[in-house]
Amino acid sequence: MKRSKNGSSPPLEPTDDLIPIEDATSDVLSGIVWGMDGTGKSLFLLNGAPLPIIVLNLDRPISSSLLRRVDEDRRAHIFVKNMRENLDDLDQLRSLQIKEGIERTIRKNRAFLRGGSLIIDGGSTFRDVIKIADAKIGQAIEQGRRWNPKAWGRR
Repeated sequence: MKRSKNGSSPPLEPTDDLIPIEDATSDVLSGIVWGMDGTGKSLFLLNGAPLPIIVLNLDRPISSSLLRRVDEDRRAHIFVKNMRENLDDLDQLRSLQIKEGIERTIRKNRAFLRGGSLIIDGGSTFRDVIKIADAKIGQAIEQGRRWNPKAWGRR
């Protein structure tokens, strides 16, 4: 370790895998909007959630009729990552890839999302992805020890 001119040690720096606490906190809206298909959940969030918005779309493609109903001044602050491809062939490898893609997108956009909203559109599909990708979570869902939104739809 080099000594400074006055003989004291230079200040130590943290390793590059650590981040300041301000960057570790989250100001991203978190919650669940549950409802039957076609009831306007996506539109509700696109028109009302804090901006900016990132939509991780595991649901059907966003239609032009939905886009027309989103406030025009909000559209420039809404970004979408379509993740719908290959969901028909959902196996453990594909589920792990989708889960990692979601986590990577969140990590890479953490600063951009500060104060905004992350929307995972297609919560039932997301639940299936997690259930297949993580054996512990899948088992907990099957045993009723973990909340499953699909169960509420059957009541």
